[in-house]
Amino acid sequence: MKRMLLPAFLLILTTALSVSSQTTPADTAVLEQGKLVEREISAGEMHLYNLTIPAGGYAHVNVDQIGLNISVSIFVDGKKVRRLDNTTGGDREMFSLAAEGATTYRVEVLAPDKFAQKGKYTIVLKDSRPATETDKSRVEAEMAFEGAMELLYKQTKEARNEAIKKFEQSASFAQAAKDKSYEARAYYLMAHVYNLLGEFVKAEETATKALPIAAVSGNQSVHAYLFDTIGMSYDSRGLRKKALEFYQQALPLRTATDRAGRANTINNIGIVYAWMSERAKAREYLLEAAKMFGELGDRSKQATVFSTLCVIYNDMSEFNTALEYGNRGL
Repeated sequence: MKRMLLPAFLLILTTALSVSSQTTPADTAVLEQGKLVEREISAGEMHLYNLTIPAGGYAHVNVDQIGLNISVSIFVDGKKVRRLDNTTGGDREMFSLAAEGATTYRVEVLAPDKFAQKGKYTIVLKDSRPATETDKSRVEAEMAFEGAMELLYKQTKEARNEAIKKFEQSASFAQAAKDKSYEARAYYLMAHVYNLLGEFVKAEETATKALPIAAVSGNQSVHAYLFDTIGMSYDSRGLRKKALEFYQQALPLRTATDRAGRANTINNIGIVYAWMSERAKAREYLLEAAKMFGELGDRSKQATVFSTLCVIYNDMSEFNTALEYGNRGL
């Protein structure tokens, strides 16, 4: 390669920084156990739900994102007590609550990305029962994870180091809760932060440790992100062939519903091929990634891929095509 390529993608952490003006919700729905609610939502739109938990009770709620990213905020007596924006569109947000006294929670579902196209989500109260110690550990795991994510949004070295500690706490609580999937997620984000800090060997070690945990959990998305993270650690050290090996292990784990994750992995593979001067393969993968990001409505990532394609076509002396993609990347 004649010049530096733009970084490959793993996880976008800027969503919380680009919240558009919110639409005032018309009404508030009540979450009932086992009743799945599916709704369309547009950029900036907010939907409200109430969830009442009796004293000593526990509740677990799943929110599946279909076609766009959403965030979830939880309030008690008008005070925000939790905020979730831990996954990208196509993946699941989830939260658990354990109430010491009878409590009514207000749940706000928001589509924060002002550039996103209209999408859908489903929300369901999956479980409601008396809280156990295992349930309480699950709640602690989630709250530590959410705290780590809030630190990451600050994008400073100090905050990232603090986030690692929070992810470690989350993994420990998830282990106590016997939740392998959540434990693997915490280790994945820990490894991702090590990559951000330039501690690539620690990133590799942490993600490798979590691979068997993810495999047992059956969470293919997290399993794939762990392979991507290891690949990124090698990629950042200039070990392109080794990086490609791990990116290619991630790709088959990307399910049909995990389109954002699949697009990220395909983009990573394309960039590695470009570094290896296999430009035809690079172009094939990057064009597919650009198409997928466009279909997902992620114009920012699509523009980044277009800029990378500009570099590749320029290196191939196809200057008119390079100019075209350069303009599309603006």
